[in-house]
Amino acid sequence: MRLFVLLLWLVLLRTDPGLAQARLVSVAEPKAFGYFMGDVLRRRITVDAGANAELIAASVPRPGAISYWLDLRAARWTWSRRAGRRRFEIDLAYQTFYAPLEPKRRVIPAIALRFRDGGETSTVRIAPFTFLTSPLREILVRRGLGAEQGRELPQLMPDVRPRLRPTGRERSALLASAAVGLGALALLAYHFAWWPFRARPHRPFTAAARRIAARAADAEAADLERAYMDLHRAFDATAGHSLLAGDVTAFLDTHPAFAACREGIERFFVASRTLFFAGDARRAGSDMPLAELAQLSARLAATERHGP
Repeated sequence: MRLFVLLLWLVLLRTDPGLAQARLVSVAEPKAFGYFMGDVLRRRITVDAGANAELIAASVPRPGAISYWLDLRAARWTWSRRAGRRRFEIDLAYQTFYAPLEPKRRVIPAIALRFRDGGETSTVRIAPFTFLTSPLREILVRRGLGAEQGRELPQLMPDVRPRLRPTGRERSALLASAAVGLGALALLAYHFAWWPFRARPHRPFTAAARRIAARAADAEAADLERAYMDLHRAFDATAGHSLLAGDVTAFLDTHPAFAACREGIERFFVASRTLFFAGDARRAGSDMPLAELAQLSARLAATERHGP
């Protein structure tokens, strides 16, 4: 009989709905007075629930505006195990934006936290919190209150003037950087013949080098005769007259900057004579192929850009 009673008591204890019910342990409230517009009030709620209980997240207030004067800034919660049960701690941070004309009581609304344990649901209700908020300053200054001291009570104090920070070093660095940038831009414009440097003398070797390089890169446009003519026109434009093989020495005397390319220039004129006068394109292409012609024209263009 005793064994039967003990078993019945254990079954009732295991199925007792009260064990799964959540219960409020404590609410750590902030002070109830001394608040001004913009202050933050923090509440910590501690709840014990069943061993497998879960806090229904939808029952926790979401951060945001609660009313025109009250915002919920943050809502965080954690849980831990205590004596075979789960203990939940919910931290709420409220901010008041109420601007009273005199000390006044305000109320943070009540909260209903819901918990689920298996198939059962329980609710823990948190009572509203009342606090006292005060104005930042006296709205109506009563004249004569400080008359016995020969002064009036002050109104709002004037704004503090911003302190001027010296910026001479930063301004000098900025001007120097701007000057360097403008100088670099001017050099770049001169190099690429941008405005206002478009009127400078034409660079015939540079133009020829671009055309020859394009012909060498494109197999369909690889015309040896046209490439040779491009470089001949560059020599003629630079010399100021039609330049033949016998004129190379005189050309280099008047344009000594190109003396470093003498060997290539002489080979070019020899191959050109074979191409145009002997009509032997194969031999001319062997003496100075299109790729080598492109290299020679690039060297001449570089010398032309750097000047004497």
